[in-house]
Amino acid sequence: PPAQPPSVLPPPAIATRGQPVQWPIARKQLTRVGESVLADRNGRGRPHKGIDLFADAGTEVVSASAGEVIRVVDGRHSRREAQRRAGLFVDIRGRNALVFRYLHLAESRVQAGAVVQPGMVLGTVAPAHTSGLASAPHVHFEVRQGDYDAKRRDYGPPVDPLRLLPPLRA
Repeated sequence: PPAQPPSVLPPPAIATRGQPVQWPIARKQLTRVGESVLADRNGRGRPHKGIDLFADAGTEVVSASAGEVIRVVDGRHSRREAQRRAGLFVDIRGRNALVFRYLHLAESRVQAGAVVQPGMVLGTVAPAHTSGLASAPHVHFEVRQGDYDAKRRDYGPPVDPLRLLPPLRA
């Protein structure tokens, strides 16, 4: 099996402090679920720090958790490669101190400072090649154990979203 990145994750009930976590895309609209958290995604040492949720362009993306929108960044035309790869994205600090990230959006329907509840529409899935480097429409969904740290130039350690989300067949 692929190596997992070093990350200490408490059991989901503790990690979310009893707050519900839901799929950011309605299960019936998911066309497939791609790779989740991997230490080495492509054999060249590049990690994958979230999960890819494939759906048709224009599909609504909803908040997986209650929290506050800490940033909305349109990196589609940024000079920074990492922001171009992310495209348009929204970061939310959950009441549980985890950071929920939604990348490759076509549009954002929230602003920084907004308080969201699970199921609130954040935006929509972007068409391929329009928000990040995605070759097929999908949202890259991450859960991180901390916000962005400028010194490290990264967020906190990744949490595998599949450990927090209800089973697909539930």
